[in-house]
Amino acid sequence: GEAVAFRLRALRAREALVQARWPGTLCDEVALLVRERALQAPREAKALRVAARRALARMTLDDLSRLCTLRQVRIAAGAPGDDLAPLLAQARACARSGDCVSLRALAVNGRDLRALGASGRRTGEALALLLSRVMEEELPNERDALLAAAREMLRAERP
Repeated sequence: GEAVAFRLRALRAREALVQARWPGTLCDEVALLVRERALQAPREAKALRVAARRALARMTLDDLSRLCTLRQVRIAAGAPGDDLAPLLAQARACARSGDCVSLRALAVNGRDLRALGASGRRTGEALALLLSRVMEEELPNERDALLAAAREMLRAERP
């Protein structure tokens, strides 16, 4: 959908700037701005927490802060779009409380899933799905709960 289109535009923009010999960090910043152009701040509390975690999984707080500032400038200039300040505030709260936003912070790892019988690509896919479910507040980031969910996923795949 739209997110994929923005990712492709971001790659093209970065490529063009690299060819124009712009500094690498500036190329990366412009690509981030293009990629995250459609970022929104949901109004409902749980959706806002989930959106904040997903944003932190893709970028740093500093990146999100710059996006928020840019969005405020665009809104002040009359462009449509949501103010990202609530999303930034929630992301800061998520970071302070140590919310799980990466595989590294997940309470299980690939060794744990391989011990349950996962192998190859399926190990990474299962970890990504567990991380998503933790960020969506469907599962707590607790070892026992994640292992039970992983067992269920792996059992459902067997014939």
